[in-house]
Amino acid sequence: ESYAEELRFMVECGLRAEIEALYFHGYGFLTTYIVRKIVQGDHI
Repeated sequence: ESYAEELRFMVECGLRAEIEALYFHGYGFLTTYIVRKIVQGDHI
């Protein structure tokens, strides 16, 4: 849950470097979550 809140904040603030760092350090499962939230945000 805390990851979800932190990622939501990063996406809203445009902190792309931090998101890429999470992916690089083995948090690839978060990529799916991020993409899904971005797509949902664009369609709502």
